[in-house]
Amino acid sequence: MPPLPWPTFPPPCTIVAKPHLDEELRGIAANAVSAMDLQALVENDPEIGMVALRCAAEIAQASGSDAARSSFEEKLTQYAKNLAERRSQRLLPADEKDVVPNLVEAAAACSRSNSAADGFGRFGRIVVKLATAWPAITPHLRDVVGSLATDSHPATSAPLRDAWLKLRAIN
Repeated sequence: MPPLPWPTFPPPCTIVAKPHLDEELRGIAANAVSAMDLQALVENDPEIGMVALRCAAEIAQASGSDAARSSFEEKLTQYAKNLAERRSQRLLPADEKDVVPNLVEAAAACSRSNSAADGFGRFGRIVVKLATAWPAITPHLRDVVGSLATDSHPATSAPLRDAWLKLRAIN
């Protein structure tokens, strides 16, 4: 059996942006992100809600709109804050396996950029906001950002190192 060809799909946490939507669809995508009630989606059906979370992140990125990305960041941060309040600030074992990776993936999807430094900068800002909203997840976020910061090229990873230092100051 011949070896399989090298995969042509991007890794799940890639920072390189997908192409933006055309002008007509950008406005529709931005409106969809701003109208989405992330909390209701996740509370009504957590499994579907997590899929919706990732889809919203992808739509925010594809819209090419800073307003849509900012709206998504606010909704994601508020969602993390609500989770922290519902769980009395504790991190449950199920959260480590389900919620935290989905929050990180959503932050990464929304952060994609054709400039690695810009993508890393947005990702770092979102992750710090998530840690501020839910301090119990900070050690997990610190591990992710620390790995990215140390494995990435120094010329582009300065924003990640800054985020890593901020995360080390939380908790």
